[in-house]
Amino acid sequence: MAVSNGDYGGGDPNDRHYHDDDYQQSLEEELSEILEAFYSIISEEEMNKYQAFVEKTEQMKIKRRSIDAPERAPDFELPDQDGETVTLKHLLEQGPVVLVFYRGKWCPQCNATIMRLQRELEKIKAKGATLVAISPMLPDGTRVFSTKRELLFPVLSDVGNHVARKFNITFTVPEEIRPEMMTWGEDVPAHNGDDTWEIPVPSTYVISKEGKIVWAYVNEDPSHRAEPEDIVAAIPDEKEKEANGSRKERKGKTKKLLSSSLKDSLKRAFKKKTKRTKGEPTVERSPRNSRTKFGRKKQDAGDFLGNYLIKE
Repeated sequence: MAVSNGDYGGGDPNDRHYHDDDYQQSLEEELSEILEAFYSIISEEEMNKYQAFVEKTEQMKIKRRSIDAPERAPDFELPDQDGETVTLKHLLEQGPVVLVFYRGKWCPQCNATIMRLQRELEKIKAKGATLVAISPMLPDGTRVFSTKRELLFPVLSDVGNHVARKFNITFTVPEEIRPEMMTWGEDVPAHNGDDTWEIPVPSTYVISKEGKIVWAYVNEDPSHRAEPEDIVAAIPDEKEKEANGSRKERKGKTKKLLSSSLKDSLKRAFKKKTKRTKGEPTVERSPRNSRTKFGRKKQDAGDFLGNYLIKE
């Protein structure tokens, strides 16, 4: 949902000005604020189209067909941001792996999620695990993303979604939303190097050292992601030898996400009523720009969103 109108400045969401140590904002809250800011600068027609797109993606039931615990994770071989080849087999020799699929640097929710995970990197390492992020972006885009955000973990380029397909988490963006996405700066073909408009739904997998999936979070709604604290909690200790359980609904914040529908999210984040008429969503909303200040710095919506966009 990148919106390319104007120069939004270069604030860093990872900066203490945005995330004070004494302010424990959940990732869900941060993503809801991003979505609310996005809604405040687009037209009502565009907002309805976006909601229809999310609902159509949910109807694809990608989560249901995606691989899950306790299946074995498919091996892969992909280039990282430095051009080095990374394989899952080699990573597992070092310990458990946290595998995060994201859509691309054009997606502010993805950028917010990756930066939040960067902040939790030491906790992930403390449990002997390696954090890895994968997107279908071309290697140049992956390199720009990792450099701009100074990422300290492997960011892999899965051109053609070959690995994401093994996890059964890809879909093709419907044609009716593509013109709006281009207007918002989400030129998927340019980022991915093909014209298929195929992207993965945001997904997180915790893989044991033995190569089995022990925890998975897949959600068709891009504004819902696994909470970092639940990811860390799901990483098996080195003493654990057997992956067990299915997709777990822990007592953390991710459980709340798993039970949240798009309508619930809208009611909670924006206090608007959402209803369907003949299958199409319509929204009763307050006047545009009724709320214009976001984040710890209380920025205007455009400036706030700019903190989550990656400039070339």
